[in-house]
Amino acid sequence: MRWALAILLSLVFADAAAAAPAIRDCRDRIVSAVTVAPDGTQRPYRFHVRPSDLRVGSIAFSDLKSMRSQAAWNSYLARDQWIKAVALVRPGARVTLTVPEQQRAWMRLKYGGEYEVTLDGCRRFKRPRARRRECGQVTATCRRGPTPFSGGFDIDFAAAPEQGRCAELIVSTPGHELRRVRLFAAPGECAAA
Repeated sequence: MRWALAILLSLVFADAAAAAPAIRDCRDRIVSAVTVAPDGTQRPYRFHVRPSDLRVGSIAFSDLKSMRSQAAWNSYLARDQWIKAVALVRPGARVTLTVPEQQRAWMRLKYGGEYEVTLDGCRRFKRPRARRRECGQVTATCRRGPTPFSGGFDIDFAAAPEQGRCAELIVSTPGHELRRVRLFAAPGECAAA
């Protein structure tokens, strides 16, 4: 009887663990990056939210607004390439990204969870010991600005309606209403969901 109970409990906990989204925190951030000039010189890259980034509450996706041009979209289609978009999370914010159920046959996240992931921004502790405990390797991305996470979106263009152009993402932040946003289409380009 104990054996059967142990199996039942392990199945219950396994299902609960499978249902929980992957969590990425300050230690999983992009630690550093560089910009290389045409002459080959390098300088540290500074992560910050730009006008070309798609902002949704406490998160911004780097350069995703540029995907709204048909020419940019067509270049990804021609190369059948996944769409890289660094996620920039406001310091101390917790944001969960979820692919809607009806899109899971043709869309996946590349931030560490296939269909759902939670990204925790660094909290910017003032005390060095607390900062090291949270960040691991302390670099500029742990001390200032938004927390950058590498990733993006993998779209099966051939299987997706409208080749994935009207893809949506559910963005949730504790204490705020869920937001469902169109990632790649220009406003008014897609029929209302």
